[in-house]
Amino acid sequence: MRKMDQDVVSKEIARLKAENIELKNRLRRIENFLSSFPNLGDNSSPKEPKDDELIEKAIEIVKQSSRASASLLQRSLAIGYARASRLLDILEQKGIVGPAKGVEPRKVLTTNLKD
Repeated sequence: MRKMDQDVVSKEIARLKAENIELKNRLRRIENFLSSFPNLGDNSSPKEPKDDELIEKAIEIVKQSSRASASLLQRSLAIGYARASRLLDILEQKGIVGPAKGVEPRKVLTTNLKD
């Protein structure tokens, strides 16, 4: 290898090492930022103050309509799809609605509903 080639390779190695250090620093900053959100990625999904109230309203809605779907909860509660889906999952865990079956509304398990 010629002297000129060695210089080019040395500069490229130095550049890559500096880039590697910068990327590690960025990653560390991102990890520090994400660590300030302790429930991020936690499947327990932190409850918001309004969640209990929304759950009760969702129960009433599915009792009255005898069906349960995300779109029904979205329209009735003026919430987004993600929250409506989460509410349906909670209602399923409580035994109030059955599991999802494609695009069909979920079955309401009336034996588990309180009046």
